[in-house]
Amino acid sequence: ARRAGVGFVLVVSVMTAGQVESPGIFARQLQPVEQSLQASGLPACVVRLPLFMDNLFGSQGTIKGQRAIYGPADGYAWMTTVAVVDAAEAAAAILEQPGRHAGYLYRLFSDRYTHAQAADAFSRALGEEVSYRRV
Repeated sequence: ARRAGVGFVLVVSVMTAGQVESPGIFARQLQPVEQSLQASGLPACVVRLPLFMDNLFGSQGTIKGQRAIYGPADGYAWMTTVAVVDAAEAAAAILEQPGRHAGYLYRLFSDRYTHAQAADAFSRALGEEVSYRRV
């Protein structure tokens, strides 16, 4: 990047990239990226994101057809998400004024909730019970 004349780097990473124990597959992929960037000395900013809230749209078929959301996580474990549009707006704001954000690490996330609570929100919106089922 330096040889190519890049003046600023924005890395979109995952929330778990800073974890040492059990970081998960995405963190294991992005930890070396963050470390290399820091070692490079290039002006940079890192934005760490959790799961995208928009991923729930992938469950619309089972929500409509089976009144269920399926997933591998414990339905009562706390999680945070972020909307893709919010992440994009934050990235755009950073790139509009990179000098103000160089050297910063931002974490963007929602209030915490569980998959069971997400299913309850769908239940209220649809007027029919929607459940979360761990698979």
